[in-house]
Amino acid sequence: MSIVVRFNPVSLTADKYDEAIRRHEEAGIELPPDGMDYHVCFGSEGNLRVSEIWDSREQLEAYSERLMPILADTRNRAFRRARDLRGSQHHQTVGTRV
Repeated sequence: MSIVVRFNPVSLTADKYDEAIRRHEEAGIELPPDGMDYHVCFGSEGNLRVSEIWDSREQLEAYSERLMPILADTRNRAFRRARDLRGSQHHQTVGTRV
C-alpha cells in the first residue's frame, strides 16, 4: 500500500532545499530513489513544505537511511519531522493521461 509523507520544516528556504538536492547528487543518490512515486516541494520562501508518495514504508525507510546523514551534514533540521499520512487518506485516483 502506498503511503503519503509530509515534511513540515521550520523556515525551509529554496537555498536550503537546493543544497539538499545538490548533496544527493554529490553522494551518488539517484533521484527519484526506488519506490518514490511523487515528490513535490511547495509553499512560500522560508515556509516551503515537501510531500512525497512512496510505494511502501520499507522503501521510504531504506531511502531515509541514506538521506539523514546528508541532512545532518548540512545542519538542516528542516526535514527531520515527517508525518505519515497513510491513515488520513480519504480518496485516491491513480492514472495517466495521454
